[in-house]
Amino acid sequence: MARSIQIPYFKLWYSTAFIICFLLALILTIVSPADLVYQSAKNSTLRDVISVAAVYVATAILCFFIWASRIYTNRAILRDIPKTYVPIDAGEIPKKVRKMIERQWQRSAMVAWDSRPRDVSQEVSAELAEEDGELEGRRRLFHRKISDKGSKVIPARTARRAWGHITHPGWSSPAVALGEGQSIEYWTVLIELPHLLEAKAVSLAPADPTFPVDSSSIDNSESQPDPRAVSLLQRPAGMGLRDYLSHLSSLGVIEPPERPSEAANFLEQYEYARYGTKALTEQQFQQLTSAFAKLLTSMVSNPAQINTVLEESDLESLDNMSDFMRSAYGDTAPSVADEASTESEVQGSVRHYALASTSPSEISLGSVIITSIND
Repeated sequence: MARSIQIPYFKLWYSTAFIICFLLALILTIVSPADLVYQSAKNSTLRDVISVAAVYVATAILCFFIWASRIYTNRAILRDIPKTYVPIDAGEIPKKVRKMIERQWQRSAMVAWDSRPRDVSQEVSAELAEEDGELEGRRRLFHRKISDKGSKVIPARTARRAWGHITHPGWSSPAVALGEGQSIEYWTVLIELPHLLEAKAVSLAPADPTFPVDSSSIDNSESQPDPRAVSLLQRPAGMGLRDYLSHLSSLGVIEPPERPSEAANFLEQYEYARYGTKALTEQQFQQLTSAFAKLLTSMVSNPAQINTVLEESDLESLDNMSDFMRSAYGDTAPSVADEASTESEVQGSVRHYALASTSPSEISLGSVIITSIND
């Protein structure tokens, strides 16, 4: 479909009228000096011709500069609208306007600070103390400094009621007291729980039976733990927390996590927090720490079970060493343990098996085998 052509009648009339008026004004302007030049030339007065021509040329040049300056000024003003910056600096606006802008800036800054969620407990205490001081010094009410007036737009108590209890998943509330864990990231606490559990388990290791203990001393805190028991209670680097709890339950330190117990409750909450896609809330974190505290409280030392496991490990190591020596020396290999076990000098079920008729080289080789088996 052909587009209809619209003739701009107003634009044509305006342009034509402007050109006619411009030419008419130009002719009338030139007629007067032309007549003067003609009269002077007719009378043979060259001086008058030069004077008239010079005056009109100077006038034309002056008009051109005035016209050019007006055009430049108008274009510069139009180019600065809108301005690239807000003219609020001193000297660009009147002083009263500048002071009003500064007051509004200060008020906006106070509103922004008062509206920001934060710990307002100290501010509330300061407001209460200020109110108490005003009640006691009511007579000095009119002697207060003017700067104190309007120093706070939103009172702290009003802001606390408007905000409510501030919480965010993964972090403790900033409104709690400093001693209750203010602004703590839950993840940093979560990854330390297995290490704390391992430290508690290692602290329950029985005392070393070969370490001399002064029977006359009442405090036995100086007794050294059994290194083998400590190694048994430690968590290997590649063992998960569920397997580690099962390992501790086999040693009698905690109850098996398969049964409803403190270990199962803690393990369920820990795995949800450790491998879940959502951060813990404040209530969930409190439940997790409570379950962890109950688990640590329920852990007990079981020297009998631990010593039994150590004895079985020692016997298995000795049997493996005997099999190795038989395969190396044949039927002439000496027996490793010919019922030569002796009772320990301290109370307990730990037995020390003596190697019967073995050479130093065989003892060294057996020690290496035992170490490799234990590792």
